[in-house]
Amino acid sequence: MHISLLGASQKAEFFIAKFNKEDFALLKELLDSGKVKPYVEKTYPLNKITDAMNHLGTGHAQGKIVLTMT
Repeated sequence: MHISLLGASQKAEFFIAKFNKEDFALLKELLDSGKVKPYVEKTYPLNKITDAMNHLGTGHAQGKIVLTMT
């Protein structure tokens, strides 16, 4: 699925992965051992999704962008 951001020259691409129990066990092991370290660059409240998408659209995001729901 491609999503074009208003005024952005880049496109965001999303996919849905199909995980199973073994995949999650391996991911947990990698996270617990420190071999994989997720990097969250910035969090946005859900009502600021436009700001989050605009940030991604600049092409300057260095890590993951997280939307929070309260």
